Amino acid sequence: MMRSFRIVARAFAGVAYPVLLLLVLYAIGLSYLVSGGLVSAPPTGRLEQLAIPVLYLAAATGLIRYAVTRAPFFLWLAALDVGFLVREYHWRLTGELVYVNVAVLAAVALRRYEGFADYFESRVVAALLVATFLLYLLSVGFDQHWWRFLSQSKAVRSTLEELLEVSGHVVLLLLNLVATPRAMDAAA
Repeated sequence: MMRSFRIVARAFAGVAYPVLLLLVLYAIGLSYLVSGGLVSAPPTGRLEQLAIPVLYLAAATGLIRYAVTRAPFFLWLAALDVGFLVREYHWRLTGELVYVNVAVLAAVALRRYEGFADYFESRVVAALLVATFLLYLLSVGFDQHWWRFLSQSKAVRSTLEELLEVSGHVVLLLLNLVATPRAMDAAA
């Protein structure tokens, strides 16, 4: 168990740095394009409306793939999708509950690691999971004003936060669509 976990930790670390670099460059590029008026993003409300169908589609895809494959990874992934979906409705406490959901799902993945190992050891799955969480982290960073050297305009920050968040949802949908076990990665 511990040896397999080390393999996965190494796989995630191997993709985390390049993915982080690309996503930070993506966020900075978006920031300058939006703040410079070179890209006119839709109003934030439209971006939030886009997030909900993308997450419904991701959750449905995860549930369908679970029904077809019976791989517990897809049920786990659908639970992650639903957690982010509920948060998008902005009901009271859903912002905090998404963190609880992620923590519980991380504990489940560790506890039932053997059932998820083939997926977590896939470089594609690792890269997309890392990208999803980093996009959400960057989104929160814009929302919380962590990067003051970027635009101070509330409209720009809000737009960038929503663009990054919707990007995270799209990457999560992509993960639901293309996730394969490590053995299938090697065969392709």
